[in-house]
Amino acid sequence: MFFKKVTSKRGITIPKTLAFDTGIDANTPVDIYSDGGRIVIEKHTPQCRFCGDKLRAKKYKGIEVCPKCAAALGKAVSE
Repeated sequence: MFFKKVTSKRGITIPKTLAFDTGIDANTPVDIYSDGGRIVIEKHTPQCRFCGDKLRAKKYKGIEVCPKCAAALGKAVSE
């Protein structure tokens, strides 16, 4: 376990050994969320902005979207 203080801008530094063990390096995107009073930090998993599908989401113009929602968007735009 590591003890860290939160900076005045609410930031923390991830200890090098934890970053190495988890494969989080500089510029690695991460997901941060709360879970039962805990703060969880993990490597980013692409997730569809519309339906939440994490298995097939791809980024298009900065937005993560799955094939099903992409097809629905294409259909809605072409109508």
